[in-house]
Amino acid sequence: MDEIKPIELDKVQCYPLRERRSLVNSEAFATRWTKGGRFSAWLERLPCILAAKDLIEIIDRIAIAATSGRTIILAMGAHSIKVGLSPII
Repeated sequence: MDEIKPIELDKVQCYPLRERRSLVNSEAFATRWTKGGRFSAWLERLPCILAAKDLIEIIDRIAIAATSGRTIILAMGAHSIKVGLSPII
């Protein structure tokens, strides 16, 4: 087995967390869903960032394709089914 080389830390730069620029702030978070609420209300509460933004975009594109009479094909791996998304998909 090869010898493990130690990590070189001499070029690592540290700075306070407060100075770190963040791409997300608390105003961008989703708002809480209420029990018994509609799916459309849940969807409207999602933030327009990261994976939620992608989900909203794909829903819009599928809706446009469906109303235009176009064929919609879903290709995915088994992970979505494994984690229980079958009823949604």
